[in-house]
Amino acid sequence: MPASMNFKLALLLLFPITIAGQNTIGLPDVINYAKKTYGAGLQTWDISQDGQGIIYMANNEGMLCFDGRYWETHALPNRTIVRSVAPAKDSRIYAGGQDELGYFSPGTKGQLSFHSLTSLIPEKDRAFGDVWDIVIYRNAVFFRTTGRIFRYADNSISVFKAPMEWSFLGVCNDQLWAHDYQQGLLLFSENTWSPRFTANTIPPDPVTAILPGGTDSIFVTTLKSGIYLLTAGQLQRFRSAAIDKIQEDRIYTATMINKDWMALGTNNDGLQIVDTKGNLIQQFSKSEGLQHHNVLSVFLDRQQNLWLGLDNGIDFIAYNSAIKRISPYSQDGSGYTAMIHQDKLYTGTSAGLYSVPLQAVQDLSFSKGLFTQVSNTAGQVWGLGIVNNQLLLGHHDGAFVIESNTAKPLTNNTKGVWNFSPLSAVFPSKQMIAGTYQGITFFEFNNNQFVSTGNIPGLEESCRFVAIDKNGSIWVSHPYHGVYRVVQQAAGNWQSKLYTASNGLPSTLNNHVYKINNEVLVATEKGVYTYDAASDRFIPSAYYQPLLGNQSIRYLREDTEGNIWFIHEKELAVLDRSAKKPQLIRLPELNHKMLSGFEYIYPVNPNNIFIGGEKGFFLVNYEKYKQNIPALQVLIRNVKISQRRDSVLFGGYVADSSYPKQYEISHRLGQPSH
Repeated sequence: MPASMNFKLALLLLFPITIAGQNTIGLPDVINYAKKTYGAGLQTWDISQDGQGIIYMANNEGMLCFDGRYWETHALPNRTIVRSVAPAKDSRIYAGGQDELGYFSPGTKGQLSFHSLTSLIPEKDRAFGDVWDIVIYRNAVFFRTTGRIFRYADNSISVFKAPMEWSFLGVCNDQLWAHDYQQGLLLFSENTWSPRFTANTIPPDPVTAILPGGTDSIFVTTLKSGIYLLTAGQLQRFRSAAIDKIQEDRIYTATMINKDWMALGTNNDGLQIVDTKGNLIQQFSKSEGLQHHNVLSVFLDRQQNLWLGLDNGIDFIAYNSAIKRISPYSQDGSGYTAMIHQDKLYTGTSAGLYSVPLQAVQDLSFSKGLFTQVSNTAGQVWGLGIVNNQLLLGHHDGAFVIESNTAKPLTNNTKGVWNFSPLSAVFPSKQMIAGTYQGITFFEFNNNQFVSTGNIPGLEESCRFVAIDKNGSIWVSHPYHGVYRVVQQAAGNWQSKLYTASNGLPSTLNNHVYKINNEVLVATEKGVYTYDAASDRFIPSAYYQPLLGNQSIRYLREDTEGNIWFIHEKELAVLDRSAKKPQLIRLPELNHKMLSGFEYIYPVNPNNIFIGGEKGFFLVNYEKYKQNIPALQVLIRNVKISQRRDSVLFGGYVADSSYPKQYEISHRLGQPSH
């Protein structure tokens, strides 16, 4: 990699560079939950989460509960739409529908039941319509309808009538805010709603969120009038090219992702991520995987990931994931190889070679740009290499050099090429080899050009796996024939020897050679093997066998920090050697998603590990991944006795915040004891 690129990747920029009209090259996974999956209504109006991690959603057909695997629906007594939901620390889940408000709570068997609070409301105020917001604030629960705000505390309800019409209720910076079309923004203090300004400075437009904006500042999002910034006692429009565009799409909901970024859910163009300076960071709509462009609710969960309630369906965005998807083109092309060269990312796929400019950001998935196909590369790309600062392409149609986004043939021979390796570690290497469909081809470097000088006689195997050891010997593996060692006996005279199961390898099949830590290793069906020159045989590696055992290994790759990435069957893991004792870290998120038989890992630095996938590529921010490995949590969601009519012993919800560590069942009585 050029020194200039190393310098740029070292910059720790807080914000990605913004390029108008372009999305980031990497995006997190989006999981779609359709109506038939969760088994309730189309629309979801509000989302929240309790201390155990269970997600609650206000849906057209009731309150949805989701524990990561199972969905439940709990209807209100009057079967109306649930518009708002708010779990409390006392295990109550407050919910509001049409002319109904109250809370769900678990009984002695852990099953939820609804307790209405409408009887506490004065009779003249009970026809209140929909409850749009529920806020738990300082030992009280506030319910907002368009005409009334109800405050529930000490088993009684007080009523606050709207001066004109309540459009919002929420907490920001530990203050309870509301918005009325006539009086504007109001603060709650000493049981009174007081206007924040002497004159209403917001047009008669619904306020959709009030968010913290830093020291003594807040952001006020509105449905049709954009965003306002309240700072130093002044409220003024918050404008930028991105914000003005988003305003046209109607900001229906919003939340903060971190102290610098906010997520804006729109009616017309999905979810927009902007920073507190007004720059567009990312956007998610149908083209990025959402089921619908109309976002009715957005929620940031405990793992800093996003849940979206849509006009049709529910979506989950793994926003805090250290793993992002990179799709070089719109079709479902597989990812075979990748390389950074002269501030561009090149990705080789089953449909050709693509390139995109990179910006100086720590996590390259946040670079913005559009992939373009490199000319003359249509078809299967196998490998990329940088030799003597030239980007070389191994293609089904032969060997090419990439110049000015165009592939130029290195030879007139059109047989397929897999890879390239310089024969010298001194720049510039005067000679390199290419592994081809039919043996090894030599290239001489003259006048800044590579010229083919012939093949190794007698070696006509497909050379997809090639490594050069410290003595200059060339090692080639064929998955079905064994491992070849090619040694130069004299100038131009190369001799090859085949090593199979009779030479110490556990099998003649499925051997792959790699160079790791300046040592040629063989990944085999029984772990990692190394060559013993004294006996001229292969033996189990004394270093890797105790760490990785005799499991089958398909792929090995060393990263810039000396960690060893490997693939066992179709599972990805890392032998992390950053501490004194090596640690095995698995990445189950990518299991069975890589290109089986053509696995590829390209470690740029700890924040950027590219991995070829069945569809495009993945980028792993490994530094972030290690920091965010979650502790294992177990939720007991149901305990039943089979073959009994009343068989439920525990329904999954606890009456306080301490989850039972033991749950004993008497066989005679069938009764639980904690």
